[in-house]
Amino acid sequence: MPVTVYRLENEPILIATFTGEVNGDVIVEMFRRSDALLRDDDALVYRVSDFRQATTSALAVLTILKAVVVGGPGSPRDPRIKGVMLGDNQWVKVGQDTLKNPAFGGMNIPLFARMGDAMTHIRVQIARSHSGV
Repeated sequence: MPVTVYRLENEPILIATFTGEVNGDVIVEMFRRSDALLRDDDALVYRVSDFRQATTSALAVLTILKAVVVGGPGSPRDPRIKGVMLGDNQWVKVGQDTLKNPAFGGMNIPLFARMGDAMTHIRVQIARSHSGV
Protein backbone atom coordinates (compact mmCIF):
# COMPACT_ATOMS: atom_id res chain seq x y z
CA MET A 1 0.00 0.00 0.00
CA PRO A 2 1.53 3.34 -1.01
CA VAL A 3 0.84 5.07 2.32
CA THR A 4 2.65 5.02 5.64
CA VAL A 5 1.22 6.67 8.74
CA TYR A 6 3.05 7.27 11.98
CA ARG A 7 2.64 9.40 15.07
CA LEU A 8 5.31 11.80 16.29
CA GLU A 9 6.50 10.94 19.76
CA ASN A 10 5.05 13.17 22.51
CA GLU A 11 3.04 15.28 20.04
CA PRO A 12 -0.54 15.08 18.76
CA ILE A 13 0.70 14.89 15.17
CA LEU A 14 0.36 12.15 12.57
CA ILE A 15 2.37 12.04 9.35
CA ALA A 16 0.84 10.22 6.38
CA THR A 17 3.26 9.86 3.48
CA PHE A 18 2.05 8.78 0.06
CA THR A 19 4.21 7.28 -2.68
CA GLY A 20 3.16 6.16 -6.11
CA GLU A 21 -0.40 6.02 -7.39
CA VAL A 22 -3.00 7.28 -4.92
CA ASN A 23 -6.73 6.62 -5.22
CA GLY A 24 -9.75 6.41 -2.93
CA ASP A 25 -8.76 3.01 -1.54
CA VAL A 26 -5.37 4.37 -0.48
CA ILE A 27 -7.03 7.33 1.22
CA VAL A 28 -9.42 5.02 3.09
CA GLU A 29 -6.40 3.00 4.24
CA MET A 30 -4.83 6.24 5.56
CA PHE A 31 -8.04 6.90 7.51
CA ARG A 32 -7.91 3.38 8.99
CA ARG A 33 -4.24 3.65 9.96
CA SER A 34 -4.76 7.14 11.41
CA ASP A 35 -7.68 5.94 13.53
CA ALA A 36 -5.55 3.08 14.87
CA LEU A 37 -2.95 5.61 16.09
CA LEU A 38 -5.44 7.77 17.97
CA ARG A 39 -5.48 7.45 21.75
CA ASP A 40 -8.50 7.46 24.03
CA ASP A 41 -7.44 10.79 25.53
CA ASP A 42 -6.87 12.53 22.17
CA ALA A 43 -9.18 15.52 21.84
CA LEU A 44 -7.50 16.76 18.64
CA VAL A 45 -4.71 15.35 16.52
CA TYR A 46 -3.19 17.06 13.50
CA ARG A 47 -2.35 15.02 10.43
CA VAL A 48 0.02 16.04 7.66
CA SER A 49 -0.94 14.26 4.43
CA ASP A 50 2.26 14.38 2.37
CA PHE A 51 1.51 14.01 -1.35
CA ARG A 52 4.89 15.22 -2.63
CA GLN A 53 5.90 11.74 -3.88
CA ALA A 54 2.42 10.71 -5.02
CA THR A 55 0.88 10.50 -8.43
CA THR A 56 -2.77 10.36 -9.39
CA SER A 57 -5.20 10.95 -12.23
CA ALA A 58 -8.40 12.92 -12.72
CA LEU A 59 -10.46 9.76 -12.21
CA ALA A 60 -8.53 8.83 -9.06
CA VAL A 61 -9.08 12.35 -7.67
CA LEU A 62 -12.82 11.71 -7.90
CA THR A 63 -12.47 8.48 -5.88
CA ILE A 64 -10.34 10.35 -3.34
CA LEU A 65 -12.93 13.11 -2.97
CA LYS A 66 -15.68 10.53 -2.55
CA ALA A 67 -13.71 8.82 0.23
CA VAL A 68 -13.22 12.14 2.02
CA VAL A 69 -16.87 13.14 1.70
CA VAL A 70 -18.08 9.73 2.97
CA GLY A 71 -15.76 10.19 5.93
CA GLY A 72 -15.59 7.90 8.94
CA PRO A 73 -13.10 7.36 11.76
CA GLY A 74 -9.69 8.83 10.95
CA SER A 75 -11.04 10.94 8.08
CA PRO A 76 -11.15 14.75 7.88
CA ARG A 77 -14.78 14.47 9.04
CA ASP A 78 -13.60 12.83 12.27
CA PRO A 79 -13.73 15.63 14.89
CA ARG A 80 -10.49 14.32 16.42
CA ILE A 81 -8.52 14.96 13.20
CA LYS A 82 -7.38 18.31 11.83
CA GLY A 83 -5.79 17.92 8.40
CA VAL A 84 -2.96 19.69 6.64
CA MET A 85 -1.85 18.80 3.12
CA LEU A 86 1.66 18.87 1.75
CA GLY A 87 2.40 19.01 -1.97
CA ASP A 88 2.48 21.23 -4.99
CA ASN A 89 1.11 19.24 -7.91
CA GLN A 90 -2.07 20.27 -9.71
CA TRP A 91 -4.19 17.44 -8.26
CA VAL A 92 -3.42 18.35 -4.66
CA LYS A 93 -4.49 21.92 -5.39
CA VAL A 94 -7.64 20.73 -7.19
CA GLY A 95 -8.48 18.52 -4.22
CA GLN A 96 -7.96 21.33 -1.73
CA ASP A 97 -10.12 23.73 -3.76
CA THR A 98 -12.87 21.16 -4.24
CA LEU A 99 -13.03 20.29 -0.54
CA LYS A 100 -13.65 23.98 0.26
CA ASN A 101 -16.94 23.75 -1.65
CA PRO A 102 -19.88 23.16 0.73
CA ALA A 103 -21.11 20.34 -1.53
CA PHE A 104 -17.87 18.48 -0.74
CA GLY A 105 -17.79 19.22 2.97
CA GLY A 106 -16.76 22.88 3.10
CA MET A 107 -13.38 21.90 4.59
CA ASN A 108 -10.58 24.44 4.68
CA ILE A 109 -7.50 22.21 4.69
CA PRO A 110 -4.26 24.22 4.63
CA LEU A 111 -1.80 23.32 1.87
CA PHE A 112 1.96 23.73 2.13
CA ALA A 113 4.85 22.98 -0.21
CA ARG A 114 7.41 22.31 2.55
CA MET A 115 7.20 20.08 5.62
CA GLY A 116 8.83 22.74 7.81
CA ASP A 117 6.06 25.21 6.99
CA ALA A 118 3.36 22.63 7.70
CA MET A 119 4.92 21.72 11.05
CA THR A 120 5.28 25.37 12.05
CA HIS A 121 1.61 25.95 11.24
CA ILE A 122 0.55 22.93 13.31
CA ARG A 123 2.71 23.80 16.29
CA VAL A 124 1.37 27.37 16.30
CA GLN A 125 -2.17 25.96 16.32
CA ILE A 126 -1.32 23.61 19.19
CA ALA A 127 0.27 26.46 21.18
CA ARG A 128 -2.81 28.63 20.59
CA SER A 129 -5.12 25.88 21.80
CA HIS A 130 -3.09 25.44 24.98
CA SER A 131 -2.98 29.17 25.67
CA GLY A 132 -6.73 29.60 25.12
CA VAL A 133 -6.23 32.01 22.20
